[in-house]
This record gives sequence, structure tokens and C-alpha cells, in this order.
Amino acid sequence: MKKVFFIVSAFLFFTEFFIFSGTPRGLSFANKVLKNDGIEASDFYDFDKQNDGIETTKFRNSAKQNDGVERSENAVRYENYDGVWTGGDNGGGLNSIMEKEGGNLKNLQKKRPLKPAAPKKEFIKWCAFDVPYDALDKAMNLDADSHKNGAGDLDWIELLTLLAVKYYGNFSSYKPKDLDKLASDIRDGKDLSALKNNKYYGYHNEVMRTVLGEYLGYYKLVRPDGTLSEERYGLKVFSPVAAGYGYSHYDDFGAGRNFGYKRRHLGHDLMGAVGTPVIAVEGGTVAEIGWNRFGGWRIGIRSFDKKRYYYYAHMRKGHPYAARFKKGDEVAAGDVIGYIGMTGYSGKEDTNNVKPPHLHFGLQLIFDESQANGASEIWVDVYALSRLLHKNRCETVFDRETKNHVRKYRHA
Repeated sequence: MKKVFFIVSAFLFFTEFFIFSGTPRGLSFANKVLKNDGIEASDFYDFDKQNDGIETTKFRNSAKQNDGVERSENAVRYENYDGVWTGGDNGGGLNSIMEKEGGNLKNLQKKRPLKPAAPKKEFIKWCAFDVPYDALDKAMNLDADSHKNGAGDLDWIELLTLLAVKYYGNFSSYKPKDLDKLASDIRDGKDLSALKNNKYYGYHNEVMRTVLGEYLGYYKLVRPDGTLSEERYGLKVFSPVAAGYGYSHYDDFGAGRNFGYKRRHLGHDLMGAVGTPVIAVEGGTVAEIGWNRFGGWRIGIRSFDKKRYYYYAHMRKGHPYAARFKKGDEVAAGDVIGYIGMTGYSGKEDTNNVKPPHLHFGLQLIFDESQANGASEIWVDVYALSRLLHKNRCETVFDRETKNHVRKYRHA
């Protein structure tokens, strides 16, 4: 019996020594917290050592004697509050806050509840735009005709969205009669809820509106004498190649490129003569301009709604631009911005190293600012769009004073 008593006494002595004496006690407690809760040991040890309003002995006894206060619970609370208010209250962080709240952690919880986590932002991470020219043209004409006859009951974006849902996003099965049927159903007021309630309707609609949202609408032309034409409805955007100049093209999106490194061609090449005026397809703000070893003299224009970025590259050597553009300048749809050339594929500025002469025309979609630059960029095939834009080519005249081409008519 005496032997047992001696062993128990020795055990209690060494236990009390490590719990209540100096640094070993603190390190022991911190290590236990680190193992059980994943809290950084030094942080929790400082909290314990500085005795911020919590009675040290009671806290340690409760942890040691397991009297209902779990060490892990306190550790989690400490981590949460420190994460919200670290460095606050004149740099005092949790310690000074605890002092103001009378050292009561429960009072602190009631008076300063934790901030809820910010909701995760949802946006389209990737998409393709493979609507064929025939579908774009027919949908646009149905929309335009409905506005010209005063009904205005057909929206080409809505038509193309419903068609995308019907085809499960695959336009390779496009048939003109399907578009006619949708237009007829809309005019007759038939129930299209099966398509509109489809879980992919919102996705397809956002893609269509992001690409085409600013393309059709009402406008007036400003004549050279300053007078306005009658109001018109139709394309408000333009072909990137000025009227009166020949060019050729084919669908080359995704073709291989080797200069610098192997990659896919994320644009559309329009072959034309050096000096052919290049037109701003849509209005916006100059986001990039100057020399690029791949694109040569180039200019990038961000649409005013910031959803589209138009890229024009391989401008003419020696006289690439039609004005002294700089970042931040605003450009209107139809403005002459430069001239087709052969520059690029060189680290040396103003070098012709691209043959034959052509305009590289690219379109990037931006659903979230994180996609503006980097690996998450979304570039789409614009071959079909280029064919559609050919219907609206901007006339230009040569200004002998500035030695630049300028647009003949402006939109009001």
C-alpha cells in the first residue's frame, strides 16, 4: 500500500511540476494544442501566457481535469476571432479586445459575431462560340424585320439562345427550319417553357449576349454637312476591313503556330494589301498599343461594357496607326485605327517578318476580371462573325493634311 501511495505521489509531483512551473508548462500546453487543434503553438502560448482576462489557473485546470471546458473549443474560438480582428484596436488584436470585453470570451462572441464568409462568385469559366454564319444571318434578319414592321417581337439573341438549348450547344445540326419554327412559336405565343426552364438556358443566353449584345440597334448617320439621317435599325458594328478594299479569309481558328513556341492560333487572319484601312469593329477604350514580338504593331480595344476585347495585329511598318493613340483613349465603332501590314515575329521593333500581309483579328470574352489576362483568357472563333460584319463596311476618305484615312460617316 505504501508503495502504491509513493508511486501516485511521485506521478502527481511531476505532473504539477510540468503544468505549473515556468517555460516547460507553457511549451507542454502549446504542444498539446498544436497536436489537437492545428493552432500555431506560439500564438496560443502567448494568449495563455499574457493572461488576457481569463483566469490562468482555472483555464489550465479545466483543460487538465476535463471539467467540461474543452481545450480544442477555446483554441478554435481564439483562431476565429484572431482571424477577424488581428491587428485591430491600435494593434492590440485579440488581447486588447478581450480586455475591453471584461475578459469574457462568451461576451465577445455575442457583441462581435463572426463575419460570414464571402459568397463564392460564379461566372462562366470557358465557352466556345460556334454559331454558324447562316444561323447568325437568319436570326439577325428576323430580328431586324420585326423591328422594321413595328412589331419588335423577335430578339435574335433570344432566338439563338433557344436554338442553342435545343441543340444542346452543338450547332453542327443547325437547320433553318428550326429557327423559323422558333420565330413562329414566339409570334403565336406558344409555350416555350421547356426550353426556357432548361438548366443551360442561362449559360447560353449569357454567352450570346456577351458576344452579340451591342451588335444590333437603332442609330443615325451624321452626314458630312452635319445633318442627321433618318433613324435606322440594324448592325451598329463594322467589318474590320474598310469598304472598297479587297480581302480573303477562311476559318483558321485553332491552326498551329510555331514562332516562339508551338501554340494554337487564337484569332482570324484577313489577307489584304499593305495599307488597307483597319476599322474598329466596336467602340471602346484602348487597352493595349505598341510593339509586340508576336503581333508586331498592334492595338487592343476593350468594349465600353468591358465584356469584349478586340485585338488587331500586324499593322503596317513605319505608319501602323491612323492616329496617335495611347492607352485610355476612346474609340468609336467605325473609326479608322490603323493599316494592314506585315510586322511581327521579331523582337526588333518595326520589323516586317510576317507573310503574306494580313490583319490578325481576335475577340476575347471577359465574364470576370480575372479572365482579362493570363491562363484563363477566353478567345473565340470569329470567322462566322467576320462574314456577318462584312454586311456593314465603313466607308473612308483620305485626309491629305494628316495623311490618314478617316471615316466618311459617323453614327449618332
